[in-house]
Order: sequence, then structure tokens, then C-alpha cells
Amino acid sequence: MKRFLAVITFSLLSLSLSATELKMDLLVNDPSDNLFSVFGHAALRIYKEKSSYDYVYSFGYIPLNFEGYKKFVLKGDVESFLKLIPYRQYITGRAKKKQNVYHYTLRVGDETIEKIEKDLRVILNHDNGRMTQDFLKSNCVLILQEIFEAHNLGSSSGILEKKTGTTYRQIINSYTHPYPWLNFFIDLLCGPNADKELTVQESFFIPKNYANYLVNSTEMVSDIEVTEFEPLAKSKSSVSPLVAFCIILLSYLLIKAYVYKNSIEIGKIDKVILMGASILSIYLLLWLWVDQLGSQNNLNILWANPIVFIPLLYKKFFKPVQWTYAICVLIWCGSWLVGYQNYPIAVIPLILLISIALFTQKEQLSN
Repeated sequence: MKRFLAVITFSLLSLSLSATELKMDLLVNDPSDNLFSVFGHAALRIYKEKSSYDYVYSFGYIPLNFEGYKKFVLKGDVESFLKLIPYRQYITGRAKKKQNVYHYTLRVGDETIEKIEKDLRVILNHDNGRMTQDFLKSNCVLILQEIFEAHNLGSSSGILEKKTGTTYRQIINSYTHPYPWLNFFIDLLCGPNADKELTVQESFFIPKNYANYLVNSTEMVSDIEVTEFEPLAKSKSSVSPLVAFCIILLSYLLIKAYVYKNSIEIGKIDKVILMGASILSIYLLLWLWVDQLGSQNNLNILWANPIVFIPLLYKKFFKPVQWTYAICVLIWCGSWLVGYQNYPIAVIPLILLISIALFTQKEQLSN
């Protein structure tokens, strides 16, 4: 009986000692070339020193399948998963992508870490950790922030509502500027809300910003370490959107000047251009319907407009459509001058292209 009690006592003591070794790190990765981690990534590491227990809870794992991409492209949200990954495997994955990993050791008590891990296990067990994410409202770091706040961690009164002096568009462009086409399409999808001044809390969609907040405004971080890798060479597009669209516009004008008398051929080209603009407008409307920050107030529908379908279908309605489109272009230019929404300058050749095709289509139809 004494031996049995001794074994039980030793076992309980061992469990108690092992619990004191429990630690938690916030892991922040540098951005990668992957579309879904262009702003970097945040994960939570829970481990025991001098033990094989060392795991990373990574929010935002996205399966590379057609349905996932289709949902993102059409609706703007991403179906993702919480994954439990061994730490060595996680670091190996970052090494392959040459992403530096910043380890922020957190001052968190053993009981709190156990409660957080219990909550994470519940998420894992519920529908395999499936969740829906939004880049700006509910990404990896914002989910972690919610978990911390639920356990009264990382909050600093008065700091979160302070203005940063930057906007969503400025921050996003600072990360996407090496990729001109990505930068161009993000600007098209960001509406006027993207140009308002951010608070500290609103800037947390960038993992590095949240980590800096924890370091500078709270006493939660006790140590910082960096796992560094030699960065990959950035591949830049040789042709920017502005250059590409200018080439298309000049080519169109040269063709129009060369075969001006052949109105049938020119009419076909105009119809293709107008059809393309109409299809693009439908895509933009899909983004207007979702609760994606900024995109619900997107104004690009003024230059890629479904009304250009009408001259393709009904000749008698063409004249009022001309004036309608002219008004749309004036509103577009006015909103740009007033600063209601910033547009990439690369859309100017597209506006000229669509305008010329629309206003010359009447002559082609009459012939």
C-alpha cells in the first residue's frame, strides 16, 4: 500500500513539475510569395522545455483545391482550418520558403496556457478546425487576439483606439508593391473605407503590427528570438499594368486607324471590348455583395459597367446609354479628384479604351 501511494504521489508530483515547464510563444513569419500569406503569418507555439511536447497551433491553413480558390475569387472569403503541427515540421516548412520566424515568448501562467490549449483543442475537434476567414477582419492574428482577450491577455486601455496615421491601402500597398499586378487588383477591390485612418487595433491584420503592440504597449512579451533564413530573390513582373494597358490601347487605336473603312471588323473588336468590360463589371458586383472591408463601397463599377451590355443587344437604346456612360465617367473622375477613393493610374487606358469603343459603336451598328 505504501509503495502504491508512493507511486501515485510521484506521478502527481511529476505532472505538477511538467506543468510548470509549459510555455507559450507567439510566432510571426515574414511575408511569402504565397497570396494568402503576403502580409506574413501568426501562429501559437505551446511547448514544455526539455520535453518532446512542442506543437504549433496554426490558424489559416488553406487547402489548395479548386473549390477553395473559387470561393475566394467569387466571394472574398476563405475557408481555412486550424492545424496542429509539430514545431520542427513547422520550422522546416518556413525554411523551405525562406521565411524568418520571430519568437515572442509570452508571460502567461501555466493555468492560463492550459485553458487556452483546451480552447484550441475544442476548435480542432469541431468540424476538423474548419472556419471562414477574412483578410482584414478575421485572419490568423486577429483570431489569436480574440483568444488572448478572452483570457484577459494583451489588453491595454486607451492604446487600441489611438490613430496610427496610416490607412488600409497604404499598409497593404507597402506589402504588395513588389508585385505590381497584385497591387493593381487589390486597389480595384478596395473601396473608400480602405482610405480611412486606422486605429491601432484595426492595424492588427498585419501580424508584425500586433507583435509590436504586445512588445511596446503591454508587459506580455518576456523574450524575442529570431530564426533567420536566407531570403528568396523576389521575382518582379517585367510589364507593369500601366504599360500593358497602354500597349493594348495603342494597338487598338492603330488597328482602328488602319482599317477604319472596314467598319464590320472594327465593330467586332468594339463588341469584344464592351463584352469584356461587362463581364468585369459582374465580377466587381460579386465583390460588392460580400462583407469585405472596403469592397462593398467599391466605385469601379462606374468604369466597368453592365450598362454596356445594352448597345450589344438593343440598337434603339444606344443613345441614352451613351449619355449614361458619359455621366458615369464624369462621376468616376470627380470621385478621383475629390479623393473619395484612390484608383490605380493604370485604369486610365482602360477607361479610354471602353469609352472609344462605346461611343464609336453607334456608327458601326448603323452600318
